[in-house]
Amino acid sequence: MITLDDQTSLRNKIRASHKRSFDFGVEKERVQPKIVLHGNALKKRLEKNHRLLKVAGPFVELLNEFVSESGFIVLLTDQQGCIVELAGNAQKLEEIYPYGMAKGAFMSEESIGSNAISIALDENSPVQLTGHEHYVKAFHSWSCSAAPIQDEKKNTIGCINISGNLDKVYPHILGLVV
Repeated sequence: MITLDDQTSLRNKIRASHKRSFDFGVEKERVQPKIVLHGNALKKRLEKNHRLLKVAGPFVELLNEFVSESGFIVLLTDQQGCIVELAGNAQKLEEIYPYGMAKGAFMSEESIGSNAISIALDENSPVQLTGHEHYVKAFHSWSCSAAPIQDEKKNTIGCINISGNLDKVYPHILGLVV
């Protein structure tokens, strides 16, 4: 059960994240992340995260089996919010292409403003953001649920996220991610 205090705390975290996004110079009209790795830089990043991919990759596929036909995508990022894996049905992956959602794209506040991934990593806590809670307008029609991934020493090593259209938001999606 989510309490009023929990809702107030989340709103405060979102407000603080929006301020940081503004301070980073992220434009509300931005559509794609500012920071995207390609070529050799992306290859090195994926190699650096081989353990995360090996352990969490099967969970990405499992979650995708549950949600892809409902129009959701599953993203796996490293601890800095860089997308290292994504899955979804072909139509949805084609729909998100203009948003720059691909391996190597950073979902950090510095790159694309407040979103579920950036807040989950920043707060080290699961979070669901919907509509205008996202900083950039391009994501105002989205709902995103994200949870940090920790290693055996409780170090945050990544984040798993399920995103889809706002009209398909359900609280249980956050439960799936957790």
